[in-house]
Amino acid sequence: MAVPIPSEAFEVFDNNEITREKIEQVATLFSQEYGIWGPKGPRPGKRICMSALKLEDQIFPELSLDVDEQFERASEYRLVRSLMDGEIIGHATACYWKFVVEELGIAIDICWVTQLVVKKDWRGRGIAKQMLGKLNKEPEEGHRYGRPGRTYYGILSSSPFAIMAAWRAFGQADRMIEDSDLKWLALEECSAAKILESGSEIPYLQTAASQLRGTVFDPSSEDGSLNPSLVLSHYTSPPEPQARCANDDIRLATMSKPTANWEKLSSSFYRKVPLYSSVFDSDLELENYAIAGAPYSGAIAFHRDEGKLHTYRGTQSAKASIDVYSCAGKLIRRINWDQGPIKGLGWSDEEQLLAVTEDGTVRVYEGLQADFVPFSIGHGAEEHGVVSCRFWSNGFVALLGNNNLVSVSRYDEPRPKLLAIPPDEPVASWALIPPADSLSRSVEVLLAIGPTIYVVDANEAEDRGLDTGPFQLISVSPNGRFVALYTGDGKVWVVSSDFQNRLSEYDTKSKTMPKDMQWCGNDSVVLAWEDEVRLIGPNGSAATYVYDGWVHIIPDYDGIRLFTNEVCEFLQKVPDVTEEVFRLGSTAPAAILLDAVDQLDKKSPKADDDIQLIRNNLDEAVDTCVKAAGHEFSIHWQKQLLKGASFGKSVLDLYNSDDFVDMCETLRVLNAVRFYEVGLPLSYDQYIRLTPERLIQRLINRNEYLLALRVSDYLRLPTDRIYVHWASQKVRVSSDSEDAICRAIVEKLDGKRGISFEEIARAAHDEGRQRLATELLNYEPRAGKQVPLLLSMKEDIIALDKAIESGDTDLVYFVLLSMKRKLPLPSFFRTISSRPMALSLVESSAWAEDKDILKDLYYQDDRRLDGSNLLLVESLEQKDLQHRTDKVRSATKLLADSKEFTFQQKSLEEIPKLLKAQEIFEKDFGPGFIGLSINETIFKLIRQGALKRATKVQADFRVPDRAFWYLRLRAYVAKRDWTELEELSKVKKSPIGWEPFFNEILGAGNLRVAGLFVPKCTGLNYKERAEMYIKVGMVPKAAEEMYKAKDLEGLQDLRTKATGREGTEVERFIGLLQGKK
Repeated sequence: MAVPIPSEAFEVFDNNEITREKIEQVATLFSQEYGIWGPKGPRPGKRICMSALKLEDQIFPELSLDVDEQFERASEYRLVRSLMDGEIIGHATACYWKFVVEELGIAIDICWVTQLVVKKDWRGRGIAKQMLGKLNKEPEEGHRYGRPGRTYYGILSSSPFAIMAAWRAFGQADRMIEDSDLKWLALEECSAAKILESGSEIPYLQTAASQLRGTVFDPSSEDGSLNPSLVLSHYTSPPEPQARCANDDIRLATMSKPTANWEKLSSSFYRKVPLYSSVFDSDLELENYAIAGAPYSGAIAFHRDEGKLHTYRGTQSAKASIDVYSCAGKLIRRINWDQGPIKGLGWSDEEQLLAVTEDGTVRVYEGLQADFVPFSIGHGAEEHGVVSCRFWSNGFVALLGNNNLVSVSRYDEPRPKLLAIPPDEPVASWALIPPADSLSRSVEVLLAIGPTIYVVDANEAEDRGLDTGPFQLISVSPNGRFVALYTGDGKVWVVSSDFQNRLSEYDTKSKTMPKDMQWCGNDSVVLAWEDEVRLIGPNGSAATYVYDGWVHIIPDYDGIRLFTNEVCEFLQKVPDVTEEVFRLGSTAPAAILLDAVDQLDKKSPKADDDIQLIRNNLDEAVDTCVKAAGHEFSIHWQKQLLKGASFGKSVLDLYNSDDFVDMCETLRVLNAVRFYEVGLPLSYDQYIRLTPERLIQRLINRNEYLLALRVSDYLRLPTDRIYVHWASQKVRVSSDSEDAICRAIVEKLDGKRGISFEEIARAAHDEGRQRLATELLNYEPRAGKQVPLLLSMKEDIIALDKAIESGDTDLVYFVLLSMKRKLPLPSFFRTISSRPMALSLVESSAWAEDKDILKDLYYQDDRRLDGSNLLLVESLEQKDLQHRTDKVRSATKLLADSKEFTFQQKSLEEIPKLLKAQEIFEKDFGPGFIGLSINETIFKLIRQGALKRATKVQADFRVPDRAFWYLRLRAYVAKRDWTELEELSKVKKSPIGWEPFFNEILGAGNLRVAGLFVPKCTGLNYKERAEMYIKVGMVPKAAEEMYKAKDLEGLQDLRTKATGREGTEVERFIGLLQGKK
């Protein structure tokens, strides 16, 4: 975005401050920079000049008066000039006077701009607007007549940029002196000459007034066009301004009727819409450049055609580059190029610029920046070379020197694919059908070889059997349904894409082959010669447009953009709704509604007649006007159509205004981006296909941040990516200190939703500003975004801490794995040793996947017991006894030098002895012993009936009696050896007591044997023994226990549960106990 010139660069001079020396400087700059004589001028092609004397006489006539006379002068003057480094780069002059409106008895102030000149190298930076702004006097500055509240500003200029600068400078975004102002003043009959004659002391205005007849607008015109008398003749006095005006179609505020630039071909209308003028510098030799335009009125890439001779302009011009311009001719980016000849230059729908070199290297430039991502198409491109390329929305095909075709279908993950091999014969021309438009849903290439066309896809190269070639040019329609062929004898054929039907034929009758052939939408073809464009419509009808210089054509979805040094135009088929409204003699409801609005403005009763005529179709008329407004580039006609729609819907009782409101929003956006400083002349259809989100991205890529924000807010779209891109660019280009940059970014983005500081930090990292990137990442709330970038910045410790803070174990694992790959193990262990969460995760992961890391970790941290346990676990995994023994001995040795783990060491020393015994047991009793613990070994021996062996193991390994008896009990119960258990019941004393016997046997389901152990449970009270008897079904025994304890209540409770003989026995004990009482 152009940086405004500081206010200190402007100087303002009033009246007698405008000296002869300053006038000479004004005349010099005017003569050097104003322009070239047009064809109707006295010196066509020569530069327009004006001497200082002539300029003073024409524009500052009263400045030469004496001081006393100056007091009586009728006009005042002002000169504003802009200087940079002492050089005058622009000036503006104006005169001020009073205009008396006799009909109203009032006087108004007029300010008329008489000259506006800016040096060519400084244009497009807002200098004109700033200078004009300083011509706008504040009331207190004192025009001696006073300022009655409203000042009118005038300017005659053939340049739309001068007009736009005046509108912006004077605060009138939609008008200056125009027809509506005259009506406000009740001056319908007031002539333009009358206004200018009121400044009669100025010869420049006198001459202009003398050539004006009638009103400002031609009263005989129905379309509001300018009175022809206002287009000044090419007289010699005053020569310069008038000759310039005579060369251009001057219009003030109103616009001609849209049909003025329509062409009818067969039954269809086409229009050529002027978009921008003075697009490229006159010394830019368009004929020497190959150009490629991005779709949807996007940027244009220029590259010098290496096959042509060029005018030598010094060493600077000899440096190869790719220059990216807007459609208005504003240089967006200059990309230095040192990779040799470019064989393909194209764009994607996302406005990615692609440059393909002769060796098959592809550079993808993102976001209109000089940064790129390279890849190679391979498949022999290095050996045979790339001849040319054809692009579609997200891919391209390269034709190699051996006629092989290589296709790339996406740029984010390019996978070049070799298509079927066509015949090895010279290719006259070629084109492609994108995958979305082909029947096979894969790219199809049309090769003109010899007299026929070959259709090549991934599987085959099919000859279509034509015999009228060779075809010098081939072009495929945007929808892929039609193909245009240019034959060697100068004819254009339009055929269906399956080559089964010839739809039309046109004979150019030209011996010179066009340099280009493209489709204009889907129903017409455009041929371009050096300075001529021919539009071929349906059924072979044609229209010709001739230009003064070289013309380039760029196809788009719904038309063709045409470029010369002077103009950018858009050629398209007139939309159906537009034709319905504006076609001459149209009786469509929408046309009548528009006429009703015109009648309403005239306060004519015909307005009501029109409404009544279309009453039944009024809703249709409103809808059509709304749609037609969207297709208009003229703001005037947009307003008229929307005014018609608004009038129509106000008459309707019920109407859904959503479409009307949406169209108003859309047009406001389109008009903003079409402005020449932005240079995106989108049509309505292009805007709908592009989508507002992608349009905003294009604005961002052009650093139009303020406009992008305004559009996003207006359309209620997120703004986060705008702020992120702004911050990223600030990081890349700002020369401030890193602290200042960080502070500015944080302050600007504070409170903004959805901001990704990770993207901004990545931009800082890419620029080598590591500390700034790290600082910015502190403001990124999502650890998942912070950590990967920190790792790529080699800030591993910070990344680990951020991951731990997030509590996301997967993220911590990710960091740990990355660190393990990059760091030596000792450094890795030192890093995680002070971070318990990381250490725990490493251990748990290593236990399952890599125990060697655990060994190193335990060794470095001197964790002997953990290391010993790890070796012990590994020993259990060994199948070979000797290896298992060796592992155990290693575990023992690890604890040998530590007094802290004496018990563990002695336990480990017994394991080899146990393993040896288990080896013998396996020989005697079968497998299953090795690897068991001592208790498990004893249990297994007893269960297999080897009590003596078990007893020996007890003795050898000093197993306590209690443990041994538990093992013996459980082994007998497990093998259901009730005989052995009955024998044990006869033993007087048990180290573990007798309750475990009762519980284990009861659990195994043998109530009888379990009951044998109840009497031996002398350590229990009577209630517990009675309960045990009840569990084994020995109710009389339970009653006896209660009787002995004289528990009458317990007996009575037991009686309720007992039946039969058991109940009788309980009653007996109750009776005995009651008898004693």
